[in-house]
Amino acid sequence: LYANIQLLSDPYDISPNHTTFVSGDSMGNIEVWDISANEQVNTIQSGLGEIRKLAYSQDGVFLALADIDGNFSIWNTETNKEVLREKY
Repeated sequence: LYANIQLLSDPYDISPNHTTFVSGDSMGNIEVWDISANEQVNTIQSGLGEIRKLAYSQDGVFLALADIDGNFSIWNTETNKEVLREKY
């Protein structure tokens, strides 16, 4: 898992089913947008620092975040809960 952190995309991603767009900011927040409605539907306050990398899992159930300070977090997109936090 940790070896793949460098494979994460930029601080934004589109869900595999192309329904949501997520972007990370300098305060560790993740904005979730409904693409078809063109509106923000959620903000995840991750508690991390500046988000540098962000990527959905292939099934869209999980969202991986990495910040500038070397913290890594995985969120369940269905429950909106953090399931893992580590330092890499």
